[in-house]
Amino acid sequence: MRKSFGIALALIGLCGLGRAADVCGGAYADCAAGYRANWQDRLNDPHRTPQMRDMIHQQADDYQTAAVRHYREQTGADEPHAQQAVRMYVEANTDRFIALDKRDELNPFLDKCPQPDDSGTL
Repeated sequence: MRKSFGIALALIGLCGLGRAADVCGGAYADCAAGYRANWQDRLNDPHRTPQMRDMIHQQADDYQTAAVRHYREQTGADEPHAQQAVRMYVEANTDRFIALDKRDELNPFLDKCPQPDDSGTL
């Protein structure tokens, strides 16, 4: 709990007040966390080939890159600041998306993710 609170305070400092995903990379940041959760939660799934795991991991990375771009466009932040803000947001929210995965609610969320070159809204 203490770690989550510390991360939340850091995100407020990096991203500002308001809905963190809106500031920290928009829907792309949530999609990055969602794909990261999908990858992480199913590492030991015997039905997933290594190639499929690699593709999902790459998808998470693509969304994180798009989130950094969106964050920079929205805030004017420099690259290192934007990368740190988005990385912290994704790390802080991956467990929330793992919980969605456990309730079979993650895939419907991921299906609504914009392509990394879209507007970033769900």
